[in-house]
Amino acid sequence: MAEGSLISDRARAMVGQVLARGRREIEKGALRNYVWALGETNPLYSDEEHAKTTKYGGIICPPTFLGGPGGDYPEGPRQEIPDLPPNRLNGGQEVELLKPIRPSEVLTYETRLVDLVQRDGSTGSMVISTSETTFTNQQGEVVAKTRSIGIARP
Repeated sequence: MAEGSLISDRARAMVGQVLARGRREIEKGALRNYVWALGETNPLYSDEEHAKTTKYGGIICPPTFLGGPGGDYPEGPRQEIPDLPPNRLNGGQEVELLKPIRPSEVLTYETRLVDLVQRDGSTGSMVISTSETTFTNQQGEVVAKTRSIGIARP
């Protein structure tokens, strides 16, 4: 670790590594509950009869559902980035939907650490981690990608 750096050599070596793998079952009940809890009114996400009349031919998931509840079956524990400062918070998430995701699909996912940087400012230093998750459907098609930002401060 360089003098004054919050990023250890062990943490830096994690860039490019897989943090998590698994599968995510898109459960219709979990989707219904999620849409209800958000107060989402788009019938494409909840009204089967309406959704059948659209170009999608049925209910699809809202973009934020991939980070929502239920259906996650990891292949072992998530790899944590070592030696980060202890105070951590979510810095945001971007979702890129490439294909509609439907109830009853089983997606596989893989999350990789893609960047780890230190930012120094007037309020102190922080480590910003960026990870990307790729979701693939049963046909081997990439259906979505997410980019998640983590912030860690001493």
